[in-house]
Amino acid sequence: MKATIRRFAVMLLTMPAACSLADSPRIRCEPAPNADCRGAFLQAVDLRGKDLNGINLEGANLEFATLLGAKLQGANLKDAKLRYAHFQHADLRHATLDGVDLYKAHFEFAILFEATLRQATAKHADLEQADLQAADLTGADFMDADFAGADLESALLNGATLDRANLQMANLKLANLKEASLTRSNLYGALLRGATWTDGRECGIGSLGVCKAQGAPLLAWQD
Repeated sequence: MKATIRRFAVMLLTMPAACSLADSPRIRCEPAPNADCRGAFLQAVDLRGKDLNGINLEGANLEFATLLGAKLQGANLKDAKLRYAHFQHADLRHATLDGVDLYKAHFEFAILFEATLRQATAKHADLEQADLQAADLTGADFMDADFAGADLESALLNGATLDRANLQMANLKLANLKEASLTRSNLYGALLRGATWTDGRECGIGSLGVCKAQGAPLLAWQD
């Protein structure tokens, strides 16, 4: 029996690191202002109305989480998993959301002023009436997303995918849409004056729903 126990102990000590990592417990933390919750497992957690300003949630799993009205100013959510999460009315100004997965996430009426969402994946996300002024959405995928009534003034949308996105009544004044894809997007009533269009031309006076540059209107969506 002792020999068997010794052999088992040796086997545990020589077990490959990959095996021990796979069996390790999920990283957990107590969300709070400026807390370090990198890589934490917070799936379906309820943090509505919480003060989480400055929190580090890089790589964290917040799928199905509820953060309605939460304060996340300057928070780091880089590469976080936010699928189906609820951020309605949350304050995310100056937050970092680069590379996040926002599939079917809800950000209606959220404040994302000067936030960064570079290379984010946000198919079918709902950002209706959200404040995205001066936000950086460079290269992000917002296919089928809803931006109805959203404020995207001075936002960077260079190379972003907005195919079939709903931008009805959105404010896109001074936004940069150079090399963005807008195939069959809905720009009805969208304000485009001063915006940089997909081909690099500036949208002039009277650009409402269509980009009027050099006196000739450009198509609001592309085939």
